[in-house]
Amino acid sequence: MRTITLSVLLHLFFTAATLGQNKGVPSRFIVFMAPDCPISQFYTPLLRTYSEQTSFQQKSFTLAFTTGDSASVAQFEQKYRTGWPLLWGPEAQLLAKQHQASVTPELVVLNSNQKILYRGRLNDAYAAPGRKKPKIKLSEIDTLYQAYLKKQSTSIAHQPAIGCLMNP
Repeated sequence: MRTITLSVLLHLFFTAATLGQNKGVPSRFIVFMAPDCPISQFYTPLLRTYSEQTSFQQKSFTLAFTTGDSASVAQFEQKYRTGWPLLWGPEAQLLAKQHQASVTPELVVLNSNQKILYRGRLNDAYAAPGRKKPKIKLSEIDTLYQAYLKKQSTSIAHQPAIGCLMNP
């Protein structure tokens, strides 16, 4: 029979306690996108509003295209003008895998230690793919962005992303 030391018990307790927490100051926003996804296209005006704010710091924001080549991503940006730094190809696919993103659009927000604070929808504009709500009531991206601006710690419940499934 194995015995568990007090230090092992304390380690297990504190590890379990912190795994359930998604609290911290947002420092990096990644939105996974697909050029041909209608829901990704729908969110471009919202994303543009963030890039147009004077507080927008490009190093903290990335649109990661998990499908499409450089030409289709450039065409997407030319058409929708989000103003966000763009990432595509194997680097974007690796980032999606690393952060377990599976839908476009999907928001991942990291703290300064690169731990996930939030992964899920941007807001509640869609009830399901193809079923847009008449009015947005909850905006997770805005709540997190306000915490980012104020450098305040925040905790926000995961809300599943609704959109186009990423290719495996």
